[in-house]
Amino acid sequence: MDVSFIIPTLNEEHEITHTLNAIRESVAHISHEIIVVDNGSDDQTTEMAKEIADLVIVEPTKTVGGLRNVGASYAKGRILVFNDADVRLTKQWAQKFSSCMVQYLEESDVVGGALAVPESPYLIHKYWFKPLLRNKESKVVNYVGTGNMIVRKDLFLECKGFDERLETGEDYDFCVRMKKNGARILYDSDLEAIHIGYPHDLKSFVRREFWHGKGDFQSLSNLFTSKTALFSLLFVLTNITFIVSLFLENYYFSYLILFVAGILLLYFSLHKTPSKIGVYGRAVHMGLSFLYLWARGLSFWGNLKLLKL
Repeated sequence: MDVSFIIPTLNEEHEITHTLNAIRESVAHISHEIIVVDNGSDDQTTEMAKEIADLVIVEPTKTVGGLRNVGASYAKGRILVFNDADVRLTKQWAQKFSSCMVQYLEESDVVGGALAVPESPYLIHKYWFKPLLRNKESKVVNYVGTGNMIVRKDLFLECKGFDERLETGEDYDFCVRMKKNGARILYDSDLEAIHIGYPHDLKSFVRREFWHGKGDFQSLSNLFTSKTALFSLLFVLTNITFIVSLFLENYYFSYLILFVAGILLLYFSLHKTPSKIGVYGRAVHMGLSFLYLWARGLSFWGNLKLLKL
């Protein structure tokens, strides 16, 4: 067996069939298997997955990292491909994977690909996620996500897989440990898959970033190595200081803090998306940056118990 695709699921009945069929179509010429590890869905996810996947396992008590580890333990392939249930492979992904499969088998690399935004009318997709993707090129990076990750099985097992104690951020932790073992972490923009699950409204956007932010606060080492976490905390503290100064009627100080907060927000927006997106697009992006920084910053206050003090 050349390749094992491992997909964790939870109530994905609307996407799972499309995702699994996309895998079958993309690698029909390569010996492969599809392993679905379900977290206890109460819809038709597992029944639908069994019609296409080679193996469906139910593990209702595992974290998402634990689900992937279970799938890897059953995998027969020499290469593990980790996908999410709402990520659809493309012809471009298949072509790149096929041309580089020998390299994946020979090199000690963890390789991640792009998660493209589907065509949609949503402003969040147009002015937040799409500009982020355009700024990424194929290169060595600090980490790649598990929504589109490729790694040799022997290297994965040697590194003891994902840390099952982590609720989120298990991909970052895994890449850090792989780098310590001598692996390169590579991002390849040609390995493009389509992520159907990007949020399309403000509520789901904030919820997503709050959840992702938890990974930065699961240990002090994570906190102090995350520029996003530190910047988010600084921004939130600046905003809180502004509000407090208003209550104290120290207006000169309030204006000064408001100016600093505005500079921080503009800097973050330009750093996050340096591409030209127009005045309207920049205004939308800055508004989303404001929500993003607050969501990430509040991950700290809402998850202090996760810090290993």
